[in-house]
Amino acid sequence: MRGTHTPQPRGPLTCSFRLVTLFPLAALLAYGAALSGCASVAANTDSRIAAKITVVPETVQFNEVVVGQENSQTLRVTNTSAEAVRLEALRITGKGFSVASGHSPLTLVPGHSALFTVAFIPASAAPVAGALEIEADLGTLSVPLEGSGEKAAPQLQASPSVLNFGTLPVHSAAAQTVTLKNDGNIAISISSIGLPSAAFSISGLSSGTTLSPGQTLQFRVTFQPPVAGVASSGITINSPSLSSPVKLNVSGSGSSSAGSSASGSTTTTSPATSPSVKLSWNGSASSVAGYHVYRGSASGGPYSRISSSTVTALGYEDATVQAGNRYYYVVSALDASGDESAYSNEAAADVPNQ
Repeated sequence: MRGTHTPQPRGPLTCSFRLVTLFPLAALLAYGAALSGCASVAANTDSRIAAKITVVPETVQFNEVVVGQENSQTLRVTNTSAEAVRLEALRITGKGFSVASGHSPLTLVPGHSALFTVAFIPASAAPVAGALEIEADLGTLSVPLEGSGEKAAPQLQASPSVLNFGTLPVHSAAAQTVTLKNDGNIAISISSIGLPSAAFSISGLSSGTTLSPGQTLQFRVTFQPPVAGVASSGITINSPSLSSPVKLNVSGSGSSSAGSSASGSTTTTSPATSPSVKLSWNGSASSVAGYHVYRGSASGGPYSRISSSTVTALGYEDATVQAGNRYYYVVSALDASGDESAYSNEAAADVPNQ
């Protein structure tokens, strides 16, 4: 079994903008203590309102938003004076910027805040500037808006992209783990998975799975040769967002003779009168005190420990199996302090009927 690891110890802008669109003020009154900070004062901000109202953040920035997609930010407007201030309406400029409409004008009593949201949908990758102007009974307060777009760049990577299972006895099985990562800047949805060879299967990944930018997902590829001979295939992971599918090159061979090994991942069965399963695995590259062996009746667990004491060898024989059943095995490593690693990759064994 592969994958056994040693456990680890546990300033505002001052541009002036023309007013082109008028919206009723969309704000949710937030009854909380006044926030510290200074309002962003643009060239057309009235000093009377700037002395009574603060806006956080001072400048609203939307950096590298994918073209055609929406990003939004919430602003908090706070009355820091000792008198009530009436907010009449919002005006906004700048291509791609918008503010939600909804409520009638409202009055902010001293120490209270209002929340509202500005959205940005870039039409191109060029930078854009604008302003949100808050009209009040004492004058107008201007909040600079900045935005930049970027082109969509979908990218999905599988690691490793080549899997070799070595030689396995016919009808036995071994599994290896693959990590799928969204390295692009848009969400990617899996539409289908191509499995040309019946000797290979995938678990933990299915059509409809969506990965957000930066998200990773681990799934397993299982090789179970139905007949003796070499088996190879190109497993494809398809998405409409990708110009070409992600491809995994997988290979292995089946053997009709018992006792074949698969690079430390082989599970074999003994056809003796009292059936048993012999396991072997590669040792950890770091110093370990030994290993624990676990068994389950379903792929993916749950698993129960079957080794009564720490196993110091790189193999184990399970003599408590029953003929006609399939078993799933994993191994963990222990360090000198007794801390235990995560499970290794899973290996499966079919115990033949006597």
